[in-house]
Amino acid sequence: MMTLQQLIPGVSEVTAKIYEPLISEVLQKEEINTPELVAAYLSNFAHETKNFQSLTENLNYSAQRLLDVFPKYFNVKTAAEFARKPEKIANYVYANRMGNGSVASGDGWKFRGRGFMITGRELYQKLSKTLGIDLIAKPELLATPWGACVSSAWYWRINGINTIFKMAGFKGVVKTINGGYIGLKEREVLYNSILKKLKDYHEKNPDFDFNLLFMHNKAADSSAA
Repeated sequence: MMTLQQLIPGVSEVTAKIYEPLISEVLQKEEINTPELVAAYLSNFAHETKNFQSLTENLNYSAQRLLDVFPKYFNVKTAAEFARKPEKIANYVYANRMGNGSVASGDGWKFRGRGFMITGRELYQKLSKTLGIDLIAKPELLATPWGACVSSAWYWRINGINTIFKMAGFKGVVKTINGGYIGLKEREVLYNSILKKLKDYHEKNPDFDFNLLFMHNKAADSSAA
């Protein structure tokens, strides 16, 4: 029996119980059904959301962090002016791209990363159409466990990440999700850790279907009830 807590250090029991059934649905729907694909999905999901605890992008950057993350947009002087002003940062760096309006529109802040770090008015609109929910009016719906999981499934599918993994490996997945390689080392460490645990489990249980990971936990909880 495998649990989210076993696979990812630091995940609480409460968080695991919330996310396991939701993640199971994603794995089945998107055919994330090998140890490698499961490890790639979970490691990136956990990294993007700080172990499923932070479902809204944190833009409360120091001046140095602004220079590290957004070197295209800041120099030493402007980084000092924007430091620790998350709304101002979002409206500036996300203006006039990703379907957002100007700095004055406030779109950068309104449509900052949420859920599986879906960012920008354009992606919010596309996901709204898929789900039949108005995320333009209620963007905060993505900042829930349900929102994080459904957005992860959608993003995984529209970007063909199963195929990207086969062609470009784990780094290709990170680039597709992150747009770059921020946090690559930490993601790789977690990926390798999860993969080893999954492979060890599979060696002892060769008939196990990774498409159904965590489903047994849901069944066990139902039986106990």
